[in-house]
Amino acid sequence: MSSSAPFAVNLDALAVEAGAKVWQRGQAYAREGRIEIVASSPTRVTAQAHGTDTYTTVIESQGGGFEMACSCPAFADYPGPCKHLAALAITLASPEGRRSVAESTSTQARLRRHLDAQPHERLVDLILDVAETQPLLKQRLELQARTAEASPTELAGILKKAIAAATRTGGFVDYRRMADWAARVDAAIDQLNDSLRAGPAAARAVLDLIPYLVERLEKAVDNCDDDGHIGLLLDRCTTLLEAAAKAVGPDGEAFARLLLRLDLDTEYFDMDDPARRFAVVLGAEGLQVYWRSIEAEWAALKPVRPHDKRSEADDGRRFRLTRRRLARTEATGDIDAQIETLSRTLVWPGDFIRIARLCEENGRIDQAVPWIDEALWLFEDHPTPDLIRSAAEILGAAGQHDRALDLLWGQFTRVPSLETYRFLTAAAAAGTEGDWSNRAIDWLEALRVGRSPQARQPEVYGRSAQARAANALVAIYLDGGNLDTAWTVAGTDALSSATWEMLARASEAARPADAADIYERLAEQAVQTTNRQGYRQACGLVLKVQALRKTAGRPDRFRSWLDSLRTTYKPKRTFIALLKETVPE
Repeated sequence: MSSSAPFAVNLDALAVEAGAKVWQRGQAYAREGRIEIVASSPTRVTAQAHGTDTYTTVIESQGGGFEMACSCPAFADYPGPCKHLAALAITLASPEGRRSVAESTSTQARLRRHLDAQPHERLVDLILDVAETQPLLKQRLELQARTAEASPTELAGILKKAIAAATRTGGFVDYRRMADWAARVDAAIDQLNDSLRAGPAAARAVLDLIPYLVERLEKAVDNCDDDGHIGLLLDRCTTLLEAAAKAVGPDGEAFARLLLRLDLDTEYFDMDDPARRFAVVLGAEGLQVYWRSIEAEWAALKPVRPHDKRSEADDGRRFRLTRRRLARTEATGDIDAQIETLSRTLVWPGDFIRIARLCEENGRIDQAVPWIDEALWLFEDHPTPDLIRSAAEILGAAGQHDRALDLLWGQFTRVPSLETYRFLTAAAAAGTEGDWSNRAIDWLEALRVGRSPQARQPEVYGRSAQARAANALVAIYLDGGNLDTAWTVAGTDALSSATWEMLARASEAARPADAADIYERLAEQAVQTTNRQGYRQACGLVLKVQALRKTAGRPDRFRSWLDSLRTTYKPKRTFIALLKETVPE
């Protein structure tokens, strides 16, 4: 279903993203008429959500999707659809919402007609009066006034001071102040954009200031509870860079040098294949300069291997150079050049896997095996699961099924899991080998009851070898549809919370009372995390228990447990408030 807002909002997708609990609260807000549309346009709707407090919510169409924002603490804590945004979307889909949008549009048109009829002096007075109470507006007007009166020489200094002032953090910027800080920087970038229209000299001043702007934003990262704001501002810097370069005019060689500086000497500023994006601005000469410089820089990189200092492999400049050269070789389809590029940095198992996969995908399986063999030798003491699985797949493709099975069996006996079990049985089937499924289950059962030498292995993350075997068995039995057998294992062994939750989900239809018992325990564990996220998780589980007890014909059990929760956790006021909102008394 879609709303009838000025743009389409996919309510089904939004409901999934928000989650059942938030969506239900949003439905209640919309039903109670708590949403007031205050402004609308073909691409944006702004509303106020009235509850204990009043919050501003915005849904804006962008390309094929939409962006959302809300001034409530919940949205600041965990960006995503909050109950206010859910309520706004639901309201927009209703007849009342459509009427509110129409009224808002009519109001805006009436205001525009009124303002058009006012004398110039009165409008100036009105704007100045508003600016006195709106610091951001006043700052923007002052900057516009100074830049309008400045010479090209003075303009650079004014804009640089504006960038410094806008990006100054003055200590740590927490998430509640982050939106205001980002709005200040947004306003400064707006003024830089506006200055491009003042002629080539002004555009040159703006272009030369972009590295300074990027530097200031990157320095601010460590002093901000960012949550994506700085990334969006850096994206605006990329757009500004392109606009400024076009406004300055053709000078491909100079722009190539600036582009290289921004591309290689920054940490977070990612232009995503700048040679392609800025090809028109660079021109043929600029592109040649750019690629010659990339090749020269890359050729100077020394190879790094697992025994080298990690700092050499983690160097951002190396990463960017490798990425740029790889993009170019991929565009030309030169597989040997791609292998050469990737082989300059071989530190982690994934580096070897990537080359082996490249060979495999291009029909060079015989070249893939040596890369896998080298990785298995280098990391034999601590092979990663991905290395083992990738090695098994490539060795199997090369016809070396016995080696593939040996690797997977070794991994399974070290760290038994459903995922490795699946790979093991699939590899056995591909190689037409024996019954590895029963072999794996028998091995786990022996380990679980202590009949295996591996039962004396040390604990891993606080879990004994027997407990790890039990968790794997429950997952494997559930995957095979053997619910009762999984419960037999679960009844005698301590499982992880994740495995208990998996068992509960699988039991909801056939054993609702048992599933409810598990969810009750998990809910109380979540409350004991003593943080808002844990409280929200607990409230979601409370709703599951309520539904399952009803299905099992024991709603009284739910009411009794709910009373117990309210009594036991009464001191946790935040949790009790969320619980009351989830299941009203």
